[in-house]
Amino acid sequence: MFPSLTARRGVAWRSLCAFAMRFSVLVSILGALSLTACMADDDDHSSHQHPGHVPQGTPPELPRLQSKPLTRLDTAKLARSTARMGDVDPTGSIERVSGNRRITQKVLLLGATGTEPAYLAAKAALDRIGVPYRTLLAANETLTDALLSDGISQCHFSGVIVATSSLGYVNPTSGAWESAMDPAEWQSLADFEAACSARELTWYGWPGAEYGLAPAGGFDWTTPVDATLTAAGKTQFVRVRDNATIKYRNAAGYRATITNPSTTTALVTDAGGVLVAAHTAPDGRELMISTVDGSPYLTHSIVLEYDFVRWLTRGMFVGKKRAYMTPQIDDLFLANDMWNLATHTNDPTVQFRITGTDLTAFSTWQRGFQQRLPAGSSFDTWLAFNGMGTLTSEYSDTTLLAAARTAGNRLSWMNHTWDHENLDNATRAQARAEVSDNCRLANQMRLARFNCNELVSPDVSGLNNVNALAGMVDSGVLSVVSDTSITEAIRPSNPGNNPSFNVGRANPLNPRIYQVPRHPTSIFYDVSTPETETDEYNTIYRNYYGRDLSYAEVLDKDSEFGLYYLLQGDIDPLMFHQANLKNYGNGRSIYGDWVEAVANKYLTYFDAPILTLRQNGISGEMQARGKFNACNVTATLVEGLAPTLELRTTAGCVVPVTGLAASSYGAVETYAGEPTTSITMGANQTKLIPLATASTGLTR
Repeated sequence: MFPSLTARRGVAWRSLCAFAMRFSVLVSILGALSLTACMADDDDHSSHQHPGHVPQGTPPELPRLQSKPLTRLDTAKLARSTARMGDVDPTGSIERVSGNRRITQKVLLLGATGTEPAYLAAKAALDRIGVPYRTLLAANETLTDALLSDGISQCHFSGVIVATSSLGYVNPTSGAWESAMDPAEWQSLADFEAACSARELTWYGWPGAEYGLAPAGGFDWTTPVDATLTAAGKTQFVRVRDNATIKYRNAAGYRATITNPSTTTALVTDAGGVLVAAHTAPDGRELMISTVDGSPYLTHSIVLEYDFVRWLTRGMFVGKKRAYMTPQIDDLFLANDMWNLATHTNDPTVQFRITGTDLTAFSTWQRGFQQRLPAGSSFDTWLAFNGMGTLTSEYSDTTLLAAARTAGNRLSWMNHTWDHENLDNATRAQARAEVSDNCRLANQMRLARFNCNELVSPDVSGLNNVNALAGMVDSGVLSVVSDTSITEAIRPSNPGNNPSFNVGRANPLNPRIYQVPRHPTSIFYDVSTPETETDEYNTIYRNYYGRDLSYAEVLDKDSEFGLYYLLQGDIDPLMFHQANLKNYGNGRSIYGDWVEAVANKYLTYFDAPILTLRQNGISGEMQARGKFNACNVTATLVEGLAPTLELRTTAGCVVPVTGLAASSYGAVETYAGEPTTSITMGANQTKLIPLATASTGLTR
């Protein structure tokens, strides 16, 4: 019934390249190997092995932005305003009128030059969550009253983020360190915040009197600092575990003391002082300050970002944030070449295919792991299988197939084609057969949750072959993974990375197929034990570290990426391979070890659910996020006896509003105790949502 084509018993050379180029700055891992080689189309599997000599390189690491101490500036930031919208302030810029305020639910992000790590951290947080915002780089643009409000009843922002206190920078004309805003601009900002009840968050600030603080010493970015939430902090940082240790690393900062406990509350402290505080100014303005620097890549910054935004927006905002982990295991039922401990290279003469015992041990481990996760979690592992590997003519061992049948609904399956043939040069008929033959077998075997609409193509191939794409569509494929390491610089016609956060791409040759970017890991495709994983890692990176790392150290380093993806809310799936599922002892696998290492780190900070979406679910979320990014949503809080949330869009999209439970206007999902209502909007549509009849997290 099924064609017995020659098996591709291994994983593409692209797998090594994907790992090596996790970030574009890591191309040096490939040594003399060119990016062209990584992109080569070759149907001979022997050309896709690891090279005989493994190049030395720099290990993948998250970028580090240099964190610097702040220079204290005396500015008009201490200016106080008694203005409220509808009153006349001392300058006459706000006139008395009757009526209620209209407050646009948008954040104003102020930076000096846009290069400050704290500015980049705040911008990344808003992008990830999806909160509408407007940036202003004060070194290049003047803050005006008209930008902030109409001076009557329309407030153009609901909150303000100041990247660094005083917005200090080096004036290129004078060479002096000074504030990027002049005293009049600071006064305008204070007047606006008072008039519009706009909260202000300083992402990284000097602990000065304007925040009700006094400095109690500083530390540079080489000093590790461990902090905890205060009693008040536990009520504010609702996503963070009450007993979490917040690890500040690679960040400069200051410890502070509170000068007036009646106006200032400590939220995060260490043994030496206050690191995050909330303050009520004499004019009633509400301020929050972090006295430690941040960046888009620092754990403490990402851990705190959601609740920073939640406080700033008073508990209701456009956007949402979840924690996702979707591992995909390629090549189920096939064997692949393995790493040789004796020669310290990949050895194509050594083939390995997991057995039924391995699969059963994995299934048992996963059930136990799922039970240890927070309530509401939906973690699952998706097994991408190749049907030819079930034939006894190919593999005499039948225990793997038997174990798969016995596991039944405890395993989730997806399509990896019939025999793993590269599709870059496939005809339409060949590609159609590769996909549809596997679908027929999956249906006959009744593989749980299998859907022919989802595909992991062999070697991430066929995405630039119009014939292969047509064959995929003929077989019902709607989504296929792409490679996050293939950036616009490498393949401008069809990159494999995310064009924006949590967004994929419609294939440019056949838009009916949506490409879901997938992350590689440092769990190599050709390893099955701690010894082989560690040996391959050390063979590549020994020169960098100057020593061999232990297995625990390798897991610790690579699991930082998994933690980073979880903390961001990154929805991209993760790539692993069948050899990684081997039961190397006591029911453990190196795949399971990696997942547990990531989850254990995450659970020290959060008890919010970890969600897994099937590939079509990821594709749907990505397409929805892309439309949301482009629909120019404007949300306005209209005050009055019957307060209303007014939504306007210029194009069709689904608008998530966190802190709002309005089931009459959209689907309501509760995550980590907070509701999010997803409201479907048409082009040039306006919807009015009465807040009096809805449940909101809004605090005024």
